Amino acid sequence: MLNLQRVTMFIAVVDAGSFTLAAAALGQTKAVVSFNVRQLENELGVTLLLRSTRRLRLTDAGALFYQRGVALLKAAENLQDEVRASHTGLSGELRITTTPEYGAQVIIPALAAFARRHPALRVRHVSSSHHADLISERFDVAIRLGTLADSRYRATRIASFAIPARRLSGLAGKAIRCRRCPIWRKLTGLFMSVCRRRCAGSCARINRQRWISPSPARRAFQPTALRR
Repeated sequence: MLNLQRVTMFIAVVDAGSFTLAAAALGQTKAVVSFNVRQLENELGVTLLLRSTRRLRLTDAGALFYQRGVALLKAAENLQDEVRASHTGLSGELRITTTPEYGAQVIIPALAAFARRHPALRVRHVSSSHHADLISERFDVAIRLGTLADSRYRATRIASFAIPARRLSGLAGKAIRCRRCPIWRKLTGLFMSVCRRRCAGSCARINRQRWISPSPARRAFQPTALRR
């Protein structure tokens, strides 16, 4: 395997016309440059330079090696630039699924700036309230509310939100529990429902004695739907 550092030193010697000038250009000593060129010749098994007290002259093998060596170093430099460039931005396709309200308020407004930063990346955003199967539906990221139930996925908390409280007549000061969700709240003239299973607003117990089923004028599981 060729040592590119030695190839670089050999080319520098040919370009400069002497070991002394090449060493100065490379920031090395003359002894170091001379040693590496000789080691290169030993590894190749040929003489690249004919040395005399007055001048250096390339052999036929040296002329061929110089020509190919210049091309080799240029190719190595181009490869390095390409690899570095590939890590300066994202590419491919990124599939994201979010709830409609979070997508409309956070994701969609940020997509334009994100696309400008990563022009080679295609982003597909799917707005849906159902819990997507990341594997079968081929999503890279899913943003949802609540607690992660499937341990196969990795979850990171990215934000929090406040739950608005609403008055429910006749329940002032009562302890309320959803039948299927053991979450208690002591209320003072306010009713707040917290339910992961979407049964909030349909069942509640007053003083552990009776169940009620409020009949709201409108019911929705998305805040944006209620606002509209």
